[in-house]
Amino acid sequence: MDSQEQREYVEKWLVKVFENAGEKLPEYELSGHDVTKLYEMAQKQVAKERRAEILIEDMKQKAKEYRAEGKRLESVLDEAGCSVKHLSAEAVRHVATLATIANTLNLKDCSSTSFCLAITELTRKRAENELKLKEAERDVELLKEDIRRAILRSTNHKRLLKEVSDENLSRESLLKEKQKETAFLEQKSEQYQAMITSIKVSKGTCQAAVFECELTIVDIIFHA
Repeated sequence: MDSQEQREYVEKWLVKVFENAGEKLPEYELSGHDVTKLYEMAQKQVAKERRAEILIEDMKQKAKEYRAEGKRLESVLDEAGCSVKHLSAEAVRHVATLATIANTLNLKDCSSTSFCLAITELTRKRAENELKLKEAERDVELLKEDIRRAILRSTNHKRLLKEVSDENLSRESLLKEKQKETAFLEQKSEQYQAMITSIKVSKGTCQAAVFECELTIVDIIFHA
């Protein structure tokens, strides 16, 4: 279908939609993109309406068949003297309950076979649901266990992180003390070197013995 045919199809569809809603179609302008989108929407809506019509027709046919079957059964019961008008109030309630259960179970008829098959199917589905429930409960327990382990790992990691942090602080403090000691020793070393230099400069005016003595004292102090 070309673009012009799509446009004509969309226009007819829009008219039908507004007529079904009891409203008048307002003036509008459609671009090529709008036509394409509305055409796709119209196709989906028409297909949906067609499926709904088929379903309605099928339900009407089934209702017709049920009414015919009801009349036949009513005739059979009348001939046997067991029609509804001959039943007691309690029997009527039982029949109504039976019909309600049949409708709930989506049975085609109220035969014992249909009830047995429906109950068997319900039992099977119940067993499947119970099995799925147990599997879900097991998965939940496994998930809880994983969460507990994750929490424990997180707690241990936090504890280790604190220990490492405390150890780093202790090492930083020790390092600062060592730096202070090193600076002090370097300062003393410079002072001693200055003293040695001063003594060497003045050795020309000092006696050799005195000079050697001073050097010995300085060396002793420096190596102390």
